[in-house]
Amino acid sequence: MLPARRPEPTQFAARQAEREIVLWTTKDGREIPLDEMTDDHIENAIRVLSRWRAHVKKRDKDNPVVRELADTVARFKRIMRQRRKAVTRVTPRAGPGLRRR
Repeated sequence: MLPARRPEPTQFAARQAEREIVLWTTKDGREIPLDEMTDDHIENAIRVLSRWRAHVKKRDKDNPVVRELADTVARFKRIMRQRRKAVTRVTPRAGPGLRRR
């Protein structure tokens, strides 16, 4: 029997990228790229997915959908953290020469 081989790092990254969500499908069927979603829309998606995960987990804890939903929620939360960091980097701070109104 041959030992199991681990995938190359580039193959692993490619597989992981395939699993990443790049489009969000709304309940009316529209597809929206994640980059174009507003912060409110992402926060609502997190709430919906979290509720759905709790519902599925209550019925069957070993269901693989539970893990996928948790990964998706984590992805959305990462996007929100990145956006908040970007805003804090761009927002000027009031220094000695700047006054707030």
